[in-house]
Amino acid sequence: MQTGEQAATPQRIGVPREIFPGEKRVATVPDVVGKLTKLGFSVVVEQGAGELADLSDAAYIELARPSPPTRPRCGAAATSSLRCVRPPPTKWR
Repeated sequence: MQTGEQAATPQRIGVPREIFPGEKRVATVPDVVGKLTKLGFSVVVEQGAGELADLSDAAYIELARPSPPTRPRCGAAATSSLRCVRPPPTKWR
């Protein structure tokens, strides 16, 4: 499997909002999103994903140029996703 700049179709990494009650972490920070996009990955961040960790959508957008990374929901737009907490089995379907 090719990843990064050599990939024919860039891998799209999704960063959803955490749904576990009381979870304030986010799976990645804007700085890492910027590094991933420089490596050729496409990163889609769900709107408000970093809100409880005091990370604004604007911070993610600023470091993920050229493509705006925030979407209302990122699940269908991603080929893989980063999470802090494993979602409950009912969310896998």
